[in-house]
Amino acid sequence: MSLLLCRNSARLPYYIEKADTRIYSIQELCRFIYNYPLILTESPLDNELIAWIKNELSMGILAERLERLSEAGESAENMICLILREGNYYNIDEINSFKQKMSDLKKLDTERHLLAEASTYFRLGRFAEAGDLFCEAERYLRNKIKKNVTEDRNELSERLSDVICDEAVCRLRLFDDDRAKALLLEGAEMAENSRCAEYLYLMDEEKGAKYITEEKKAELSERREEARQKAMLGKNCREVAEIFEKDSVKRNEEIRKLISEWKSVYRKMV
Repeated sequence: MSLLLCRNSARLPYYIEKADTRIYSIQELCRFIYNYPLILTESPLDNELIAWIKNELSMGILAERLERLSEAGESAENMICLILREGNYYNIDEINSFKQKMSDLKKLDTERHLLAEASTYFRLGRFAEAGDLFCEAERYLRNKIKKNVTEDRNELSERLSDVICDEAVCRLRLFDDDRAKALLLEGAEMAENSRCAEYLYLMDEEKGAKYITEEKKAELSERREEARQKAMLGKNCREVAEIFEKDSVKRNEEIRKLISEWKSVYRKMV
C-alpha cells in the first residue's frame, strides 16, 4: 500500500450504515473497500456514494464514469475496482490481488459466504450482525446434518461446533453471558477438545472441566492469568483506577462521562 497524504477531504462525510462508519476522503474510501470488500459489493453501488464523490470530493470525472457504468447495469464489483484505480492509493499489484479476492469470494458456497460476512462484521465491531450471521450459518449446517448429506458427519459436527463458538463469542461481546454459555455447552458436547470446550472452561470451570484434558486445563488457566494481568496493566483499567483516586465531585463527573462513552460503544455493537 502506498504512502499518500489524503487530498480533497469532504466537508460532509459519506456514511456507510452497515458498518456505522463515516468516510471523509477517497483514500479512506479505498481503504474501507479494500479491507471490507463484502460491505459495498453485495448490492448495486449506491447513487448517494456517486453523488458524494462528485460533490464532496470534487471528482466529477470519476463520478461521471461511475454514473455511466451504473446506467449500463455494470456490477458493483467492477465499479468498486474503478474507484480503487482512480483513488491512487493502492498499486496495480494490490488492486489485482483485490480482484482475485473478490473472485474467490464469489466462488464460496452458502456456508462459507455466511461465515465470511459474519467475520467482516465481527472485525468491524458489529457483534449483533456478526452473531446473527453465525447463527444463520449454524442453521445451514444443522440442516445439512439432518439431510444426511454425503459429507463426513463428524467433520460437519466439528464445523458446527466452531460456528457455535463464534456465535457465542459475539454474545459475550454483547454481555449476553447466559446465551453464550448455553451455546458453548452445546458446542462442547458436539466435539471433543473443541474451541467451545475451551471457552466454556474459561467461563465456568465446573461445567467445562469434563470436556477437556488435564493438560489443556493447565494451559487455559495459565492463559487466563496472563490475560488478567495484562488487563490490569491496560489503559482502560488504569483510567478507572485514576477516577476513583479523585474527590467525590470530580469522581462522579468522570464516572458519568465514562459510562456515557461505554454506552456509545455498546450501541455501535448492536
